[in-house]
Amino acid sequence: MSGVVSERVMEPVPLKTFFDGGYLVWASKDGDFKYWLDGRLNLDAAVYNGSENRLHDGVEVRRARLGLKTTLFKDWLTEIDVDFADNAVEIKDFWPATPDSTTA
Repeated sequence: MSGVVSERVMEPVPLKTFFDGGYLVWASKDGDFKYWLDGRLNLDAAVYNGSENRLHDGVEVRRARLGLKTTLFKDWLTEIDVDFADNAVEIKDFWPATPDSTTA
């Protein structure tokens, strides 16, 4: 053994980008890999027209949830959803599955 470590160089995989059912999707040319984003934003808003009180109009983000769903090697599905609320970050969903395991 010569002790020389060779670096493995990987070529970037081109991904096509498109919208599918309202989701932003990135997919490999052969369809073996897909990534798509999911998200929700909960807002609180108030408008006080003509009122004589000290309350102000305003909008506040109550909660935001971002999700990443994937298809890997055409046979594996994954999902992770992260919730941002009340100055905290929490993982709400995180699972891997095969297509056969998703049907009960």
